[in-house]
Amino acid sequence: TVYITGRTKQETEFNPGTLEQAAAEVKEAAVTAGNGGECKHVFCDHTDDASTESVFEQVFAESGRLDVLVNNAYDVSNFPKEGKYWWEREHMAHWDTATNVGLRGHYMCSLLAARKMAEIKRGLIVSVSGPGGVHPEAKSLEGE
Repeated sequence: TVYITGRTKQETEFNPGTLEQAAAEVKEAAVTAGNGGECKHVFCDHTDDASTESVFEQVFAESGRLDVLVNNAYDVSNFPKEGKYWWEREHMAHWDTATNVGLRGHYMCSLLAARKMAEIKRGLIVSVSGPGGVHPEAKSLEGE
């Protein structure tokens, strides 16, 4: 069973899909590949520890284990909001949101997963980064 998490319940200009749509796409890909399996979507705000903890409690209660964790959550606040780019908005609020989701959220998920993985003596944690994490001169998301 694959569990995917996120807080996107409805499409927006900057979130072109929902968590439910992503789960349906994963299920369709598994069927097409002949792999079968399930994909469960769980709404989660990764800035909220209790919300994150409840996801792991659900996974462990339903599956008893976690084989692979892929950390991919990030708050893409670089896009224009209310007609302003990130540098025109409160910059520290932008930073706090991005790091709470991207860095702290990844650490929290890794911590919760690692405890169970160590107990069963197996598991893999993968953390995904954007182009800025790989190439320091990556272009902005505004396309400039």
